[in-house]
Amino acid sequence: MIYVLDSSFCASCILPDEKTAKLEKIFLEVIADAEVYVPQIWWYEMANIFKNNVTRKRLNWAEVSKLNQCLVNYSFLTDSSFGGAYTEKLLETAKIYDLTAYDAAYLELALRKRATLGTLDGQLKMACSKAGLAVL
Repeated sequence: MIYVLDSSFCASCILPDEKTAKLEKIFLEVIADAEVYVPQIWWYEMANIFKNNVTRKRLNWAEVSKLNQCLVNYSFLTDSSFGGAYTEKLLETAKIYDLTAYDAAYLELALRKRATLGTLDGQLKMACSKAGLAVL
């Protein structure tokens, strides 16, 4: 199977005080034997989530480094789409599904790859439903 995972889903699977047994199980099953794609923005969003957790004293920098290394080791396939033509696709997706450009990046990638989308974002879930995509 092919999956696209967003930062809300991944953060809730790996952050110690947010993960649940159910989400962790799903996450481990997905990464075990599937193609997992993330848009480039996912890496920036994960870095921001880590930085915010340090600021809030939920994690320290050593823990963040270990968590980030785990993500690197999972070998997610990073989509490298960018530029003007890609921005047009994002704007069209954002317009059709009433999403932010950030969320449109996940939906556009999932549509292009015909993937199941892993997200905890309610509006993105609704957009997936409207687009006929499965959601984890």
